[in-house]
Parts: sequence; structure tokens; C-alpha cells
Amino acid sequence: MRTLKQVVLKRDKRKAAAAAAQGSESSSTRDSPTVATATASAAILKEIGEMTTHVPFIKGAAGILLRIMTISDELQLYRTQWREVVDDFVELSKALKDVSEYGKSHAWIFPPDLKQVLEQWEQELKDILAVLRQYEYETKSRWNRVSLILSRTSASDKIASCDAKAKRLLQTYHTSILITIKSNQDVLAQTRLPVHRVNPKLPLGAPIFCGRDEQLGLLLEILDNGATFSAQIAILGPEGIGKTSLSLAVLHNPTVIRVFDERIYFIPCTGCFSLSMLLIEMAIALGIQQPSVLVSLEDQVLDHLDALSSLIYLDSIDTLCGSDPDVRISFEHFLSRIAQKPNISLVVSQSGPNLPSKLSWSIKLVLEPFVSDTIEQAFHLACGKPDKWAKKLIGAMEGLPLAIIMAAQLAKQQNSKIVREQFHSDMLTNAVDSTLTSPEFLIQMLIDHVKLESGPSAIFPLRLLTKLPGGISLNKIVSLQYLFPEYADMSSSIVHLQRSGLAALTDEHLHVHSLVLKYLEHHMPLSEEHILLLEQYYLEFILQEKNARSNDLVKDCKNIDTILLHSLGHNRPTNQVIKAVSYYSSIVASKFGSFTEELFLQLDARVDTLEPNQISIYLMQWGSCLAQIRKEPEAKAKFELALKYSHIHELKQVEADTFQKLGDLEYQMATDSTSLATGSTTLAIEFLTQALSLHVMLRDASGQAHDLCQLSHLALERPRSTQNAREFAQRAIKLYGSTNSAQGLGNAWTCLGDGLYFESYYEEAKEYYEKALGMFRKIGSVSSEATALQLLGKTYLAEKKYSTAKDHLSQALTIRRQENSLASHISNLTLLGEVHLYLKESEISLEFYKQALNFYEIKRDQVRQGQVLVGIGRVFAQQGRYHEAINYVKRAKELHEACKGAEHEVGNDLDELGKIYHAQHDIKFAEESWRDAVEIHRMQSDTAALTQSLLSLGGLYVNEGELDAAKTHYLESLMLCEKHHITHTQIKVLRCLGDMYRRGKDNDLAIKWYKKALEVLDRVDNFEEKEYVKDALAEVQEESGTTNTTVAKVLKDGPEVRTVGSSELPDIVSS
Repeated sequence: MRTLKQVVLKRDKRKAAAAAAQGSESSSTRDSPTVATATASAAILKEIGEMTTHVPFIKGAAGILLRIMTISDELQLYRTQWREVVDDFVELSKALKDVSEYGKSHAWIFPPDLKQVLEQWEQELKDILAVLRQYEYETKSRWNRVSLILSRTSASDKIASCDAKAKRLLQTYHTSILITIKSNQDVLAQTRLPVHRVNPKLPLGAPIFCGRDEQLGLLLEILDNGATFSAQIAILGPEGIGKTSLSLAVLHNPTVIRVFDERIYFIPCTGCFSLSMLLIEMAIALGIQQPSVLVSLEDQVLDHLDALSSLIYLDSIDTLCGSDPDVRISFEHFLSRIAQKPNISLVVSQSGPNLPSKLSWSIKLVLEPFVSDTIEQAFHLACGKPDKWAKKLIGAMEGLPLAIIMAAQLAKQQNSKIVREQFHSDMLTNAVDSTLTSPEFLIQMLIDHVKLESGPSAIFPLRLLTKLPGGISLNKIVSLQYLFPEYADMSSSIVHLQRSGLAALTDEHLHVHSLVLKYLEHHMPLSEEHILLLEQYYLEFILQEKNARSNDLVKDCKNIDTILLHSLGHNRPTNQVIKAVSYYSSIVASKFGSFTEELFLQLDARVDTLEPNQISIYLMQWGSCLAQIRKEPEAKAKFELALKYSHIHELKQVEADTFQKLGDLEYQMATDSTSLATGSTTLAIEFLTQALSLHVMLRDASGQAHDLCQLSHLALERPRSTQNAREFAQRAIKLYGSTNSAQGLGNAWTCLGDGLYFESYYEEAKEYYEKALGMFRKIGSVSSEATALQLLGKTYLAEKKYSTAKDHLSQALTIRRQENSLASHISNLTLLGEVHLYLKESEISLEFYKQALNFYEIKRDQVRQGQVLVGIGRVFAQQGRYHEAINYVKRAKELHEACKGAEHEVGNDLDELGKIYHAQHDIKFAEESWRDAVEIHRMQSDTAALTQSLLSLGGLYVNEGELDAAKTHYLESLMLCEKHHITHTQIKVLRCLGDMYRRGKDNDLAIKWYKKALEVLDRVDNFEEKEYVKDALAEVQEESGTTNTTVAKVLKDGPEVRTVGSSELPDIVSS
């Protein structure tokens, strides 16, 4: 039996013999005169490159191009495909020659923008060469050539990628360089797109643009004043009339760039079926990531644009203005809000008649078909001077620019007489039974030509594009070829489709022209079998976690929305579809603070076809997405419906998970000051307890662990129970350990650390935070890593280890900035402000606080604005600027008084005012502030804050000599501390009682309280406090002459320190 290698080698010999027999027709691409000329030109350019000092990067680009041209022999296996690539390189060679000759003859220094374009050329050519060198003859053994044959798909993809890059370079040449260097010499240059630099946010302009000079001038005149007043422009006309080409000519024009700089945004609206889909597209274009959930995405988009004068172009708004009245009303309202902004100019294009009526349009520009002279000019630019046959052909195109350009592309590849005769014949043949227009006949001819040249399968990518309005990404081509093996040569097909003018490549995505899309949808739709395969592909794509992490889901959201909406509208939803909708919506909600709610509405419309389990699940997931974007009342309503369905149908798992989500929602509303609704910690505990009970019954360890972690967090709220918090966290640790959930285990460790932190067991808290930090780093959970660093920084801050705290918080801040996590980023700023305050670095502290304040003002979070204002007040108080400090804290108090549910913050503000008044010796106001704070803390059952206020009042009365009043407040504070395990305040109260009696010369009682303080200090790590109490006790003992051997031992060796380790914590898992 022959080996595979022998078979392939024999096939090579047969092909070589056949090629030799074909004679001149089979001569290699490299031997053609055009290619030879181009190769020689590249060689000459390389040699004279040193002399062209006025034209940068020419030598490098020419040398690379020469290297590419010498490789073409090795790619004869892909004759047709590689010939097309070489054609592009021939054009590039001519372009390089033009640039070089102009630079030499005019001794002209290229502007920086054009230097950047040429540098980009050189780099792109380097990338192409790196790919093609894999096929260079000198480096390939015979067996490697066999391997090349066996990797046809890979090579084909690489060649297609090279050709796409070459086409982009040529397009850049036409739209950025040619106009500049020939603007006064060449009529051709005057009719092309006048672009002087390429805005990377925009698609490149059309390489052929003519016949719209009057309209272009009119639009530029309107927009020239865009910095002082807003304009609303509508560009109207049928598909293929040139609306997008004219708009891009406007967006790339130097006049517009001068007015708006880089704040020019191109938003493709094809495939946007709702306002939420449009807003997500705009958020991607504007670069809005991890947005604030407090402000609607619509408001954030407008706020983002409002900073400086901006120009928005909405391309093809027909779908948004279509038959759905709700979508149309919401879209018109959004446009009217844009129109009210004095520095935002708006341009829209539309084919249909339903232009939004609420706007006062500056101009409604209706584009007319080309007249005969312009038709010939457009054909000339695309193909050369038209002969009589070409004139007859393009005369039948109804003056549509796109149809004229496509006719030129067809005539360029065939004889214009043959094309005209075929067109006339097809028109006569179909005159009776066809309703096709002349441009549609031309599209069919182009499709037939591509089929003839590349096979019937070549147009399959076009049919795919009827269901993929976001275009086909080049990196998905290989996956789609595996999905549709009968169309395995899709890469080659894409090259032919671009060359024919039926499709275009923009930003590495293949798109179909609107006129062609309309024809395909009516006459060549994708089959149901292929649609089902495409749906299955996208369902699997959505559910792959790596795609969510790499943002691939977000980049492809328009296609995903379209596929999911089609699936929900035409098929009975499966469990996989419901899961995909839920997961995808959750990812988008977390990225943009919005999601396509129409997906869930479609499920709602199909509720009669769903099982009770499916209904409960989609309602629960719908509620989760609404909770993510802070629509808490709507989320709660969905959860309650899901709970009702699951309870009626005895779906215990769904019921348990829904109770859990209700508990999480109540906890979010009760504890987050940014919540737009009022929640209840009591209800949160009730729901989570119900969830825990059901999860225990179902033996769902992960569910139990999550419930326990949330209950641990709730135990640290008012009224606080650190013991319960620790117990819950310990149980969660054991459960997560049994499920091998690394993320869950890290979260449970931070919960236990929090419980220890609030009891002032700082060393033990740090131990668990460090374990969590190591776990998060191990699994690559960046956000959780930043949280652990922040908790460590906060603990070091409590220990007064300010430099170490600053290091940890700075690391957390860096991570937050990289991941654009707004809320956590701001809390880091606030903590860093506090650290620098304690380090007495007032100016740095003030800067951090002001950054945080700016963020909270944007988020409209009045509670946290007030907290930051208090921090700023403390900075001014440290500087002795008491009047300014008091004003800032009073501003904070006013903000908190205006917020529902922020009474405890008002109490904290009064505490801070008392401290500032006391510092400036205003005893009366200090006493009033602290007394008011005590009353508020009592009403709010805020025990921790109440103990601090009582302690402060006690200190004030000691200074005023009112020792009985001081004792009363100290003892009440001490009782509360002992009852609620508030260790850090308990130590301060005991020390203050000792100081008070020492001041009153009652040394026996002073010794008593100092000893009690030392007993508590034995259990915690507070070195400074311990040293102070030891010294004070020694001095009192010495004064009273009562030092005994035990005290002497304590003073000499220090007390025996007993720390609380993890092994000593109560184990209640068995209970």
C-alpha cells in the first residue's frame, strides 16, 4: 500500500505535467508582464529609498513588497486566490511609486498624519510578509510542500487575510494619500474622498465618491458652526443612493474634524430592533465600560457626549422607525433629548418614509439619482472610460451610485459588450414574470458571475449575512467552515465577493451592502436548516465562559440579539435557549447597565408553550438581570412571580434559588446607599433563611454556602452580631471546601475575616484575607483580588500601619482602574484619602477625596457624597481650618437629611461636628452635636456608633470636670460594648475610665480599670494601646505604693498574649 506522502507527490507530478501542457495559459502569475513590472518597480524603489528623504518609510515598504512578490511561485496551488492577492500588490507597487516620485520632484515634507499612514503601510506589509514567508521556496523541503497541500484551509485563510489587509492599504491610499499629493494636478483626485487623516473610530470612506459636491458643501456649511449650536440633519433616499458614502465624506472632512476633533461617532443601526440595542451599540462606540447602575444607560450616553461638542451619525435608522410603535416612540424621545443638547450635532440616514417627527430638522436632504454625466464619471473612476456598451449598461441602473459601481466592477472583469448583452437578454427573458428592478438584475448577474468563477457555494457568506447584521468577523470564518463543511472554501468566497462589489470588509468584519441585503432577503434567504445550525453555533458560543471573559460576547451582541430573537420567534424555546438568553443578558447587563429586554418579552409571549420549570427559571433570571441594572421593584415582581410558579408546581430547587435571589435583593436595597428602593435586612434574613432551609433539604452545598455567606454579611449590619457572622462564615468555608469551589472558598474566607475585623482581631482577620488573596490570584479572579487587597488595606489602617495600608490600597486601586470597576474604584479613593490623612499628607488626602467626590456627583450618590465631604472636613480640621471643616460637614449632613434611610449617616455627621467643635474649644456646640448623635443612634439601634458617641461625651465631661456625668456615659458605653462584643471601643472606654479616676486621684479605681483594659488587650493585637495602659498602670501603682509581684511581673515581662486562631473558633456545622 502506498503512503499518503507518495500519493500526494504523485498528484503533484500530474499537476505539474498538466500545467506544462497548458502552455502560456498556465504560466505563473509572477511571469506575467504586469507582475514583472511591479517587481522591478519595487526593486528600483528599494535602491533609491535612501535618496527619498522627503518620503518616509518608502524604502522599507518597497523592500518588503519586493520580498512578497518573489514568493508568489510557492502559492500556485491557490492559483485564482493568489492571483487576486498579487493584483493588489501590483496596485500597491504603483501607489508606492507615485508617492516616491511626488516626494522627489516636489521636495515636499509629508504632514505628520500622512507619515503615520505610511508607517502603518510598512507595518501591515511586514505582517503580510511574515505570513507568506511560510511558503517561500528556499525554506520548504519536498515534505513541507506536501504538508502545505494537507493544510489547504489554513493557507487559504491566511491568503484571504493578506488580501484583506492589502485591500485596506489600497483604500487608505485612495482616501488619505492620493488626494493630498495630487489635489492640484489630477481631476481624479478632486472627485475622490477628501480625507487628510484617518479617524480610527470611523469606517474608511468610499474609495469612489463623486457627484455630490453640492450636497457635501451644504452639509459642511451647516456643521462648520457645530461648536456653537447643534444641528439635526436627515439624509434620505432609497438603498444604494449613496447616503452612507456622503455621510462618511462629511465625517472625514477636515472642516468637520477641525470642529469636532475626534468626537465624531459612526453608529450602524442596521439590526437594532430596540432602543436598548442602539444604546449598547453607542456605549461600545463611545467606550463606556462598567457604567454606573444608578443612571440609565441613555443618560450616561448623553452625559458622555455632553462634555464637549460631538457629532453623532446614526446610519440606517429604518428598523427603529418601523412598525413597532413602542420602539418608535422611545427612539424619537431619545433623539429629542439629543436635539436639546446645545453641543451635540446629529446626522441620520433613512430609506423609508417614517422620519422621526419630534425634531426640528436643520435640513432634510433627499438624494436624487445620478444624471448621465455623473453616471459616466462614477463608472470612469471605477473602471476607466466607458465605451458605448458600458454607457448602455449603466444607463439602465436608474442612477443608483452603488449599482453603477457594481456594474463597473462587472465590466472590469468581463467585456462590457458581453455584460450589456447578457443584461439585456435577462431583462427580456424575465420581463413577463419578474418584478425585479434593473439594479436587482445587475445584482443577480454579479451573483451569477461569482458562482461561475468560484462555484455555487461562493455566495453562501452573503446568505449568512442576512441573519448577521453585525457582519461576519474574519476570526469566525474557520469556525463557520467547520459548521458548514459543504462551504469549506469560504475564505476564497469572501475575496471574490469583495472584488465583485457585493460585500465590503470593514474593521475585520464582512458586511453586505444595503441594496444587496434587500435583494437577498427577498430572493435568496438562508434556509431553515442553515438557520438552525447557525442558532446552535451561537448558543454554544454564548455559553462558553471564555467568550464572556474575553469580551467576544459584547463585540458580537448585535448578531447574538438577532439570532436569539429569531429563535424565540420561530421555535419552541428549549432549556438551552433559555439558559443562553439568561447568561448573555447577565453578561451584557454587567458590562453596560442595560440589556435587550425584548428577549425576555419574547419568552413572555411564548409562555403557553413553556413548561412550569422553564417559566420559573426565565422569570427568576429576568429578575436577576433587572436587579443588576438596579430596577429593584421590577426585579422583585419577577422574583415573586417565579416563586409563585415554583411553589405551585413544587419545583423546590427553583424555589430555593428564588428565595436566595430575593434575599440578595433585599440585602442590596437595605445596605447599598445607591439603591433606588428601600429594602429590609429583616426581610433579607427571612428570605435567605428560607433559601438555606430548602438548600439543606435538597443537599445543595453550593446553595447553602452562598446563603451562609450572605447571612454572615447581614450579621455585621445593625444590630451587629460578630459571633453569628463568624459562625455562618465557618459553615460556608466547610461547605465550599466540599464542593471544590475556589471562588466560593475565597469569598467565605473574606466573610470570616470581616467578622474577626469587627471584633478587633486584626491579625486573625489578616490571616484569612491573605488566604483569600492567594486563592483569587491562583484562579485569576482579578476583581476579587482587588477586594482582598482593599480589605487588607483597611485592616492595616485600623492597626495604624499607614504605609502598609497605603501599599495595599494602591495595588487595589491600580487593578480597579484597569478593569474599569467604578464603584470599587471610588471606595479605594476614599480609603486612600483616609490613609494620607493619618499620614498627615493633607494635600494628597484632599486630592483623593476630591476625585471620589467627583465620581459620586456623576453617579448622583448623595449618601456617599456626604461621606466624602466629611472626609474633606476632617482634612481641613487637621490643618486647623475649622470654619471650612464645619461647612463641609454641615453640607454632608444636609445631603444625608435629604436621603431616605440615611438617618445613621446624619448621626455620624453630628459625631464629626462634635469633634471639630471640641477641637476649637466650642464646648456648647460640641455637647449639643454629640447629644443629638446619641439620640439618633439610639433610634437607629446603631450600637457601634452609639458607644463612640457616649465615649466622646464622657471625654468632654471629664475635661469640664463633670466626672459623675462622664462616668454615667462611660459605663453605658462599656455595657453596650460588652453585650455586643465591640472590643476596640471597649478597650478605649476601660482606658478612659482608668484615666478619669487617675485624674480624680482615685488610684484604686484607676488600677481596677487599667487591669480590666489589660485583660481585654491580652486577646487582641493593639500594641500602642497596650503600651499606654501598661505605662499608666505602672505609674499609678508607683504613686499608690501598691505594686505587687504579679503587677511587677506584668510590667517586666508583659502580659501573656493569647490570640484567637482559626482552630479556636466555634464549630457549629454539626448543629
